Amino acid sequence: MLALYYLVRKLRTVSFSCKNIGINLSVVKQICSLGAAVFTTHSLATISQIVLTNMLKTYGAASVYGSEVIIAASGAVTKVSIVFLSSIVGIALGCQPILGFNLGNKQYERVKETYLTALRYGTIIAVIAFLVLQLFPGQILRIFNSDDPLFYEFAEKYIHIYFAMLFLNTIQPITSTFCTAIGKANLGFWMAVIRQGILLIPLLFLLPCWLGLDGVLLAGAVSDGGAAAFVLLVAKREVKALTKLQKGTA
Repeated sequence: MLALYYLVRKLRTVSFSCKNIGINLSVVKQICSLGAAVFTTHSLATISQIVLTNMLKTYGAASVYGSEVIIAASGAVTKVSIVFLSSIVGIALGCQPILGFNLGNKQYERVKETYLTALRYGTIIAVIAFLVLQLFPGQILRIFNSDDPLFYEFAEKYIHIYFAMLFLNTIQPITSTFCTAIGKANLGFWMAVIRQGILLIPLLFLLPCWLGLDGVLLAGAVSDGGAAAFVLLVAKREVKALTKLQKGTA
C-alpha cells in the first residue's frame, strides 16, 4: 500500500505510466542475476540442513547417544548459530547498496573500503561468536533446559567439531555480496555455491563412510575452511582489479 501511495501521489521522483507495465526480458535477466546468489544461498542452506539432519539420524542411531538425542542437540545448536548467521547476512546485505552506489560513481576506493570494513566487522562478530560457543557451550545450552546428560555431551561435541572454523564464516557471504554488487553476478553466484553446494553436501555423504558420526561433524569444519580459502583468493584478485581502476581514473 505504501508503494502504491508513493506512485500515485503528486509529489514523487519516479513517474508512473501504464506503458511501463510489462515484461522486459533484459531487465528480468539482470534482476535474476542480482538475486541469484542470495536465492542459491538460502536454497542450499535448506538442502544442506535436510541432508545434515538425515546423516545425523542415520549415524547417530548406531552411537551411544541415539538418534533422538542427536537430533534434539543439533536442533538446539542450530537455533543458537542462527543468531550469529543472521548478523553476518545483515552486514552482507546492508553493504550491497553502498557498494553499488559507489561503483556507479567510480568511487573505487570507497568500494574497497566498504567491502573491507564489512569484512572486518563481520570477522569481529564471527570471532566473538566462535569464542563464546567454544568456551561456554554448557552455559549456553542450559537455556534449553534438558535433563539428559547425553544431550549436553553431544551438543558440546557438535559445537567443538562442526563449528571449529566458525570464525571464517563471515568471508563467504560478504564476498559473494561484494562480487554481485560490483557487477560480477556470476562470480557472486559461485561464491554462494562453493561452501554448501560444492563442499558441504558432498562431504556429508563422503566423510561418514570412513569416520561415521564424527565424519558428519567434520564436514562442517572442512567446508568452512575450504570455502574461506577459495573465496579469499578471489577477493584478493577483485580488490586488485579495483585498485587498477582507481589508478586509471586518478
